[in-house]
Amino acid sequence: MRLAAAAAAVLVVGAGCGEPADQGASDTLRIDALAALSGPSAAVGQAMSQGMKAAVAVINDGGGVFGKPVELNLIDYGSGPTQAVAKAQELVSQGTPQAAIPGTPGSDIAAAMPVFAKAGVFVSHHDTNPDLTDVAKYPLSFTNAYPVDNATASLAERLAGEGYRSIAYLTADDTSSRSNARSAQAAFEEAGMSTEVGYVPTTAVDGTPQLQQLLASEPDALVLRAYGAQAPPIIKARQKLNPDLPTYGTQDLTASNLDDLAPASAYAGMTFQSISLAVEGSPATQTPAFTTFYEALKAETGGELPFTIFTYLVGYNDVMLAAAAAEKAGNTDPKEMAAAVESITAEDMPNYVGPVSFSPDQHYPEYDSEWWTYISYGPKVDGLIQPQS
Repeated sequence: MRLAAAAAAVLVVGAGCGEPADQGASDTLRIDALAALSGPSAAVGQAMSQGMKAAVAVINDGGGVFGKPVELNLIDYGSGPTQAVAKAQELVSQGTPQAAIPGTPGSDIAAAMPVFAKAGVFVSHHDTNPDLTDVAKYPLSFTNAYPVDNATASLAERLAGEGYRSIAYLTADDTSSRSNARSAQAAFEEAGMSTEVGYVPTTAVDGTPQLQQLLASEPDALVLRAYGAQAPPIIKARQKLNPDLPTYGTQDLTASNLDDLAPASAYAGMTFQSISLAVEGSPATQTPAFTTFYEALKAETGGELPFTIFTYLVGYNDVMLAAAAAEKAGNTDPKEMAAAVESITAEDMPNYVGPVSFSPDQHYPEYDSEWWTYISYGPKVDGLIQPQS
């Protein structure tokens, strides 16, 4: 694959946004992507952006869209919902983008989405928040991550199967985390389990007070949910208190750069929920689409992959879906692109990694039980978790 040639099709913008390409044009597709390339979420934003650039390389190596290279305009908004909204408003004030990726961490995406929706922009994103997959509210928006309800249903099945009846759930206190907590509570209740939730402020450096309060309820098991920069205070709380009860990390925690956040001893005795795409040797990693993605990502990163592979993959699929939508529609009219995705098939986008199950009523891929696995903490090699016996 001639992947290096695609680098010229990526523009990284700092303070400004650049001029958006004309919406509805059918000569060159430009994707404007808000990315947290600086600030507290920079590690996540840079990883997801690497996935986006790998997708551009694959697409352009295959002939691009409309027979021309796809352009990716990476816009650094710093980090945080307020900054994401400001940059989204600046971008749409200069003209309506052909396609947009509205941020990298979930809380930033949730904040910026209404800006793009009001402007009538086709959006491809990776937040799991069910509010953002409301077709009536966001008819031009599609997520490429698993729906949070898929993840919490799998976790509820696992916990109930172990015989637990009361769960303590510790998470960060932001929009995305609260949405995940509501989904978890509903799934756990349906499975016959009660749930106490503790929220750690995003400004906290230690979540010990919140965990202490949860442990006072004497739960059967503990669930930790956080992602990236949110994770250290939650991990620290478990290290300090070292509760003697089964502890599970959600997919969000598993997808974080755990090796950089704490020593291996911090995760001793934990069970981690993982999407199977991140586990070495799983059938999901044996497909031609995954191989193409993985080779392109390693070429883009030089093999330096501190996060598990799914962090990079969601950015990659964000670009893949937007490109496939334009190609299938034959232009960049947002309504026609959305209609194209609603009838899209795996054959229409052979390099998309994961389930293709979009429809007029479902703007997300369905990650059912076959896509989930539960593992102990183990070494991560080239972004893939090495399963432990």
